[in-house]
Amino acid sequence: MIARGFRINPRIRSPMSGTEPHSPAKISHSAEIPAKIGPYEVLAELGAGAHARVFRVAGEDGRELALKLLREAPAAGSAAARRFDRELEAYARIEHEGLLALVDEGTDGAGRRFLVTPLVSGTTLRALVGGNARGLGPEVVELLVPPLCEALAALHAAGFTHRDLKPDNVMLGRDGRVVLLDFGLALHHDHSRLTDDDVVVGSVPYMSPEQIEGGDVGPPSDIWSLGVLAYELCSGERPFARERQSEEVAAILRGVPTPLEQADARVGQALSGFVARCLTREARERPADGSIAREMAQSFDSAALDASARRVALARLCKNPRVERERFDSARVRSLCARARKLIDTDEAFAALDALDRALAYDPQNAEALALVDRAASAGASRTDVPRTTAPRP
Repeated sequence: MIARGFRINPRIRSPMSGTEPHSPAKISHSAEIPAKIGPYEVLAELGAGAHARVFRVAGEDGRELALKLLREAPAAGSAAARRFDRELEAYARIEHEGLLALVDEGTDGAGRRFLVTPLVSGTTLRALVGGNARGLGPEVVELLVPPLCEALAALHAAGFTHRDLKPDNVMLGRDGRVVLLDFGLALHHDHSRLTDDDVVVGSVPYMSPEQIEGGDVGPPSDIWSLGVLAYELCSGERPFARERQSEEVAAILRGVPTPLEQADARVGQALSGFVARCLTREARERPADGSIAREMAQSFDSAALDASARRVALARLCKNPRVERERFDSARVRSLCARARKLIDTDEAFAALDALDRALAYDPQNAEALALVDRAASAGASRTDVPRTTAPRP
C-alpha cells in the first residue's frame, strides 16, 4: 500500500489487495452488511479494500463461493463502473485453471454491484511466505513459477495485462493449483490504461519502471512483477526494498538489483538468470509475455517434474508448509551432493565446488557436503587448469 503523504508520483494509488480465504473474519450481520447479498447468504468476510469487500457466501444450492461487493453504487459511465465492467470482461473471456471463472454478477438492494467466483481453499503466497526471513527457497519458487506463467500466458493471450501481480494476489490451493486473483486492474489492449482523474494504479513495490512513470503498460510489465515476486518468495526480500518508499521507487527506476544468486547462495544460475531477465530495466528486453517466461522456466532444476507431480508437491506444501520446505531442502542438498560427486569423478572440480557451495548454504554442517569439499579441493589442486578454491566452511 502507498504510505500517506507519498509524493514521488501523486498519480499513483494502490488497489484492493487480494482475498485470503484461509483466515476469514466472522461477520456480524447488520443493515450495512446484510445477511444476504442478492441470492447469496453471507458467511464470512475474506478481505476488504478501498473500493470493495470480498465475502465467503453460500448459493441457493449450498455451494460456497467468493463474492466481491463494491462499497458504493457506481454512477453510470463513471470510472468505477468502467473498472468493474473491465473486471467482469476479464473473468468472462478467459478460461484457464489458473484463473478464476465468473459464476454470477448482479446488484444488491442498495444498488452496489457484485460479482461471484469459485472459492479457492488454500493460502495466498503472501501468507505462505509469512515471516520466513530466508523466504521459501528456490525449490518452492521453481514449483510455483511455471503454473503462474501458465496463468499469465492465458491472460496475455486474451489481450489482458493484470497490472497488479504480487504475492497477495496469487493463491496456492489445497489441490495444488496456483491461481491468479483479482482482475480489478486488468487491462485489455483495447482499453484506455488510465482510470479516474488520470491516476496510474498498481502496488508500488511490484510496479515496473514504465508503470511508475506512466508509460505504456503491457505483458512485459506483468513479467517485471513476476520477477519481483519470485525474488521475494525465494530470498525473503524484495529486490529493490528500501527503508523509505520513495527510495524504493528510485531503486526500481534505476533497475539494477543485486543478482538473486548473490542475495541467496542457495540459488542456481537458471533461476537467478530467469529473475534477472524479468527485471531488465527496458521492457523490450524482458520475456514478452507469460508464454515466453514459461518456456524459460524449462531450465529450472525442477523442470523434470510433470504437471501432475508438481501439483501433488504443491498440494502437500499448502497443507504443511514447514515440513514440506524442510523436505524440499533436504532433497536439494542430496541432489547437489550427488551432482558434485559426478563432477569430481569427471575431473570437473571447480563445478563440483560450486554445487557444494549451494549445498552448504542450505546446511552448513552437512557432513557429506563437507567431505566432498575436501575431495573436490584435492582434485582441483592436482590439476593446473582448475582454479584452486574451496567452499567456505561454517
